[in-house]
Amino acid sequence: MKNEFEIWKSFAQAHEENYNQILGRIEVEIWKSRAQAHEENYNQMLGRIDELSAENKLWREEAKRWRDMYLEYDEMLDADLERAKARISNVIRKIKSLEKEIND
Repeated sequence: MKNEFEIWKSFAQAHEENYNQILGRIEVEIWKSRAQAHEENYNQMLGRIDELSAENKLWREEAKRWRDMYLEYDEMLDADLERAKARISNVIRKIKSLEKEIND
């Protein structure tokens, strides 16, 4: 009887060891799949970061283009303003000279 008990006990221990090994393999596989999922997610995020960086660069270039256009327009307005001031000064001078002629 003791022999039979020892045989069953060794079978149970062998099955327990086998079960633990299978659990260990399953855990390893679970961790591997999680790592792969995280790696895929990481790669997707890197791709998205690259897309956003490229988009940011385009927006910066567009903003610089608009700033340059605004500065050119501002310079044109300044030049137009100076020409308008000169014309007004000429008109005022002519009016004063006409006033002199009329008064004389």
